[in-house]
Amino acid sequence: MKLKTIVVFLLAIWLAPKFVEKTTSFIGTKSLLAFGIGALACVATIILSFALLCSYIGIPLAFAIIALFALMLSISFATATISITTKIKEKFKFEKKYLTCITLVVVTLVLWALQQIPYAGGIISLIITLFGFGVLVLSIFSKKAKKKNVEVKE
Repeated sequence: MKLKTIVVFLLAIWLAPKFVEKTTSFIGTKSLLAFGIGALACVATIILSFALLCSYIGIPLAFAIIALFALMLSISFATATISITTKIKEKFKFEKKYLTCITLVVVTLVLWALQQIPYAGGIISLIITLFGFGVLVLSIFSKKAKKKNVEVKE
């Protein structure tokens, strides 16, 4: 079982609860957008890192980008799982935290089992990883909703 998913979920709930809530918006209509952004960001990061490695001045920056890229890729499966779990939690209106944890374990096991299918498992794993990476990228670079002050006229 992917223990890393549970650790990332618990850290996300503790350190960034708004991120966990925001990930549900990428399930459904925006899931293809998140997948596309994830694929594009992966390709762009690799090209940018290679271009920076070719210059003497950009080598430290390239290594920093590669390290950040590796970190984000390593937690992208967990991000996709968190996104699916939170959407299921909203759909069935779970109020208890232990039900959310059980749902997370079940979703993680189902996704892990899908990854074990011969030939198709690699493609499923790639789709899940790119979707999770897209959710991370969109969450980092999305515009924050600005609250407008509404004046009441009498």
